[in-house]
Amino acid sequence: MKVIFVGNGSSVKDYKAGSVIDEFDIVIRFNRGFLEGIDKYKEFVGSKTDIVVVHEGFIYPDGPEPKIDSAVKEWNWDEKMVNTDMVHTVITDVPEVHMMDENSQSKAKDLGVTSSDLCYIDRLIRCREAFKYNKCFEGKYVIMPRNVSRNLKNIVDFGETWPSTGLCGIYFNADKLVSIGGNSVEFYTYGFDGADKKYKYYHYFNHTDTRTTEFHWRPDRKDHNLNAEGKCLNILKEQFNIKELKDEL
Repeated sequence: MKVIFVGNGSSVKDYKAGSVIDEFDIVIRFNRGFLEGIDKYKEFVGSKTDIVVVHEGFIYPDGPEPKIDSAVKEWNWDEKMVNTDMVHTVITDVPEVHMMDENSQSKAKDLGVTSSDLCYIDRLIRCREAFKYNKCFEGKYVIMPRNVSRNLKNIVDFGETWPSTGLCGIYFNADKLVSIGGNSVEFYTYGFDGADKKYKYYHYFNHTDTRTTEFHWRPDRKDHNLNAEGKCLNILKEQFNIKELKDEL
């Protein structure tokens, strides 16, 4: 069984590999690479999608009064789930150091939990409600366990940041598929080099002045540490014997 993780780095436009990608037994895509990338760039990344991995904001957006179906309508999930087997969702596990809201801290204290725990639980409940409410997801969703992100943090020191959706998706799915298929599973990655500074834009589908590679490398970034991301990805590649598709094109 051949499995490919299709990332969203600008390098995917170096080759028209869409038809090659669509021949894999299992194609796993991520966030907006699935939600908007495959609509316009099929010749580069293909369109077949067996599993899509997203963070919870694409299922149930943050905000004081978000509508339970607003993200579903915005990203046309009803249409996109027709030919997709599963959606795996990562609930962002924000470190306590970033939870400075006094109201949240007060609620967490009353409940005897940390602000980070309270935030995670709130996002988890919202996401689960959205999945149950929107019928297009029926029998087609998995919410990743919290220990996926935490296990990755044990592999590499992410400091006060957290692992990306991409890393969580690779780790969760590779571990699961190996437990099923053992050594018969062959893994490949493609486009997981958005941080490469030789490309002006971080994502192949989004070309705006604010989404440049330089912007993603900004020193005051609070969500992801790109050095830690790269180190962790290399460790996962070694652990699961993941090959680079571009080496075979």
